[in-house]
Amino acid sequence: MKNLQVKTIVISIAIFISILVIVPSCKEDTIAPSKSPVNLIQNSSFESNGQPSLQSWWVPDTIVSRLVEDAPQSGRKWSLELVPGWIPQQFCARTYLSGQSGTGIYKLTISMKNLTLANMWDPCILLGRIVNNKWTSSKTISTNSTSWQTLSIIDTISLQPNDTLAVQLSGGAGERASGSARFDLVELKRLN
Repeated sequence: MKNLQVKTIVISIAIFISILVIVPSCKEDTIAPSKSPVNLIQNSSFESNGQPSLQSWWVPDTIVSRLVEDAPQSGRKWSLELVPGWIPQQFCARTYLSGQSGTGIYKLTISMKNLTLANMWDPCILLGRIVNNKWTSSKTISTNSTSWQTLSIIDTISLQPNDTLAVQLSGGAGERASGSARFDLVELKRLN
């Protein structure tokens, strides 16, 4: 009887050890989630520490562009306001993103509202690149909405080592410059 109890204990221990070794190797293979793309725009909400800021944005004229206390619901406090220019000039703000190269799929997302007089012209957002110091537009988006709208475009852009990726915000252009457009929450992500 004692031998039977010893055998039972030894068999139980062997089964337990086998389960510890075999069960973990039976688990299903899982693929680790890939990192979500990061926003390439350094100052996407036109503010720093709660204060208005144009840091990382090139604005040629601060008379026709200003930071205002108006933001979409998911934004913070400030947005960039641009007035339309006189044809053919557009007043704009631009941010440059160096260090990108090769062919990439980019997604540009932005919140915008159009406050131009009777929507006579379209303020817009442009995704493009600087090649040999010249702007080359890739894709453009716009809205006629007077309330905040979130807009997105996806584009495949091929960049050479000396090219610079850029996002341009434009107040539009018309024969009468009145009204404005506001921009906030600018995100540019490389998807591949």
